[in-house]
Amino acid sequence: MPPRHRRAASRRHRKAPLGGPARPAVPDPGVPPAEPSSSGPFASFRGPARRLVPVQVQIRRATGRPDADPTPPAGKAEAPEPAIAQTETSTKPGPAGTEPTAGTNPTAGTDPTGQATAAPSPAGTEHVGEAGAQAGPRASERAKPAERAKPRSEGGDGGGKPGAPTWGVRAGTIVDATARTIVLDVAGTSVRFGVDEDVRVWRGGRGTAGALRPGRRAIVRVGGGAPGADGFRADRIWVDIERVAGTITACGRDTVEVDMGPHRGRARVVIPPHALGAVQVRHPRMQPGYLFDVICVDSPDGPLAVRPGTSQPGYRVSDLAAPEPAAPVPGTLHGTVTWFGGLAAPAGAAYPAVDPEGLAGGCADAPAPCVAMPYLSLGSEIVVRNECGGRERSVPVAECGCVAARFCDRCTECGASPRGRIAELTPAAFVGLGGELDAGCFNATVRPVLGGRAARW
Repeated sequence: MPPRHRRAASRRHRKAPLGGPARPAVPDPGVPPAEPSSSGPFASFRGPARRLVPVQVQIRRATGRPDADPTPPAGKAEAPEPAIAQTETSTKPGPAGTEPTAGTNPTAGTDPTGQATAAPSPAGTEHVGEAGAQAGPRASERAKPAERAKPRSEGGDGGGKPGAPTWGVRAGTIVDATARTIVLDVAGTSVRFGVDEDVRVWRGGRGTAGALRPGRRAIVRVGGGAPGADGFRADRIWVDIERVAGTITACGRDTVEVDMGPHRGRARVVIPPHALGAVQVRHPRMQPGYLFDVICVDSPDGPLAVRPGTSQPGYRVSDLAAPEPAAPVPGTLHGTVTWFGGLAAPAGAAYPAVDPEGLAGGCADAPAPCVAMPYLSLGSEIVVRNECGGRERSVPVAECGCVAARFCDRCTECGASPRGRIAELTPAAFVGLGGELDAGCFNATVRPVLGGRAARW
């Protein structure tokens, strides 16, 4: 044999098969060597008898078993291969020296169960060793395409998600109440609610079902789920809750008279001894001209103060600093949202910057809020988002919020909000957005709807 032929044969003998290990250093003495084949690229290969030819292939086993035969059953036609598919080698084991069959694609067509399969991607490549064991990802870790594309199920009521639906709210007068049910007269219609043992009831503080007495006014936040035999399930109940916010006009030993603005009149608040300390923390100077805001419970003597409705001490109305005339007006407002009005009021909002000109409905003597806000008119809509719970809804502007414009405080329900009350909501809208009436506020974002569309958050 010429020298160049001997060198070529030597290089061919030293070359390892594709995807397999280098030439074995020491042959297995317990296995007799196999006779070389007379033809084929592995004609000179010597190794253990019946040794599998190590090749690199791309396969997918639908059954997830290492010993599954990817060859489609008889009678099942293979699906046509994509145009970009390359010629692959068969993975069917044979005796040593047998040449792999070219031109077949065992990964495209149908699996043993009769389900159509597609050609795998390079990410699914695995190596088949001497005994057919898998050296790549395990079968249990290779999820089917349908399972990988399946989205996760969403649980819960949507709280904390953007755009989550609002709560159902009902307000009326209590007609009847038992340990398991409560009946409200809502605009002349009796509505029944189921009451569980863990339902939260408020009447001047945390109460029990004993506070649900006929004749009292209540607002109910309806829980999730379909109505049962006892009607909808109540999640939270507030009984005889009120709010008094405005400017102090007179002050006695245990009473305070408050001007709540031209739309809400005046109120006389009684401060009991057990609540006087908490109220004085937020209102150390209860004198005429200072702002006053408290959460109350209804009583025969009028509103009875329970706790302060603001997180910062009051100040004089004249001390309020208006924004600079050249301050830019943002399209999205960030600040505090509170509530006002009676429990049976429909969903609506009081906006601090209602245009006082023309027929817009604004107050001529309303002070400018401490934050720059765009002018709106009565009947406009604003989209209010509760930043603490993620719920949002569109609310119509039903009143000029000249009282809210006088306050420049913060809400601390879920972190400190920027200064300024950017809206006041009726109890129905406030509770529907996940607010707690006894807390008094929530951190919020408000987008005025201009031209029929609301700006993005």
